[in-house]
This record gives sequence, structure tokens and C-alpha cells, in this order.
Amino acid sequence: MRRSAHALRNAQNAAVVNLEVVRTRSSAGGANEALRQFTDNAAKGIEDAARLADAMLAVASALICALAEGNLSLVEDPGGKHRLLELQMSPDAAGALITSVRAAGDGLGVGIKASARGAILRIPREHEAK
Repeated sequence: MRRSAHALRNAQNAAVVNLEVVRTRSSAGGANEALRQFTDNAAKGIEDAARLADAMLAVASALICALAEGNLSLVEDPGGKHRLLELQMSPDAAGALITSVRAAGDGLGVGIKASARGAILRIPREHEAK
């Protein structure tokens, strides 16, 4: 998982560096406002994708670790609209996971909250395979 995360971040960094070169050269050459808007929008898209990728990697890593260590359990959802997965982990690890998932906003499609034993992922049943 760490190798994949590193490769993904390297690819994102390459895109950011190249985009910054385009932004710098276009502003120095008196490029039009439309080009600057495109580069600004591209930069925002890369930042959003990076937050989403970080959250996905954090969730995947936490799930793999919890599953491998027997620290993953299904919790009953009183409303029945979600799958609730509790990951038993240290408070620091849970805090980092919660921060990462919340930073991704709605893009990840899951909710998360702290629990007494770690963190609980709230996955809408609509995501289940049919």
C-alpha cells in the first residue's frame, strides 16, 4: 500500500510541477486571462484529487490493517441505511483517519466518526454490489 501511495503522490507532484511551469511562463509572457483561469482550475482540480486520493489510501490502509489484525467489526445501524464498520485502532491513528476522510468532503461517499475503540466508517447501502 505504501508503494502505491508513493507512486500516486509522485504522479501528482509531476502534474503540479508542470502546471506551475505553465502558469509561470504564461504570466511572464503576458498570456491572456482565460489561460490563467484554465491553469488555476487545473491546480484546484489537482488539489481536490490529491485530498481524495489521500483519503482513499488512508481508508484502504486502515481497512487492510484492521482486517489483518482482526480489528474490524460490523456495527448495527439502527436506521438500516448504512453499513457501519468499526476499526479498532489507537486514538492517534483514528484521529488521522478521520481528518483525512473529512478533508475529502463528499467525494469519498462515506462518513466517519470516532468511537470508543477507534473509528466507525458509515457506508451507504447504495454502494453495495447488487
